[in-house]
Amino acid sequence: MRARRAGLLALGLAGATLWVLACAADPYEPFAEGNRRFRRGELEGAFAAYAAAYEPAHPDPRLAYNLGATAHRLGRLPEAVLWYRRTLAASPLPSPARRWAADNLELARQALATSRVHPTGAAWWAARRGAFLLAGCLLAWAALLAELASLPIMRRHRAARGVRLGALALGAAGALLFAAGWLLAARGPREAVLLARCGGLPEGSEVWVSPDDERSASPRGSFRLLGAPDEPSCPAATVGLVEP
Repeated sequence: MRARRAGLLALGLAGATLWVLACAADPYEPFAEGNRRFRRGELEGAFAAYAAAYEPAHPDPRLAYNLGATAHRLGRLPEAVLWYRRTLAASPLPSPARRWAADNLELARQALATSRVHPTGAAWWAARRGAFLLAGCLLAWAALLAELASLPIMRRHRAARGVRLGALALGAAGALLFAAGWLLAARGPREAVLLARCGGLPEGSEVWVSPDDERSASPRGSFRLLGAPDEPSCPAATVGLVEP
């Protein structure tokens, strides 16, 4: 029993040590290493270092831009388009990274002479998911303000009941719009960049895709190109999702 307790204690101490070391590690060390290698002209190493630091769940527009610029310098233009698009998606507000990414994206598009498939059908609605989310938030705030406005006159005027009903209606409409936007963002069609020629479209083309759950035995193994002629299927390896 003593040996077992000692073993468990040692295991716990080892786990705690590893946890402390992991917390003490600088998450931006790969970012700094990428900068050092980029300055030395070691572009492949710089790209690998930036990619190691990039977290899709918490996208950093600076890292995305550096990945795009490095891929651009390497001549890997489809990847550059993808990373510039990810920079724009990760920085909705005006910023230097967004401005530089937008300029370089246009240069990469001109060099590739790529196709941009405009959203149709379900993709058209998915393209407006941001508008749904914003409208839902605005209606929720309007409902809150209407509810607050009805409080001072609650005991004196019957009109307060109508104001409260209006606030409830606004709140319900806002919740529905927000839910619609969230569902479109989570499960609807998604923007992507073709990393290889597929479906008659050249590499670097910016498209809308949906998981191919009808024409493929493995739904995660391919995507349908929405809006393209006949909506062909493309292997997942050839599709880079803007928001992975």
